[in-house]
Amino acid sequence: MLRILLCCGGGFSSSAITVRMQNEIKERGLEDQYSIDFFIL
Repeated sequence: MLRILLCCGGGFSSSAITVRMQNEIKERGLEDQYSIDFFIL
């Protein structure tokens, strides 16, 4: 499994990108291959 962590100083942009990427992964049926999360610095 490939794990991706998005980091941002404010949190808004990283969380929005995380949601969009998670939706794309679900649409393509790749939930077992990728894991995405975000962290606010």
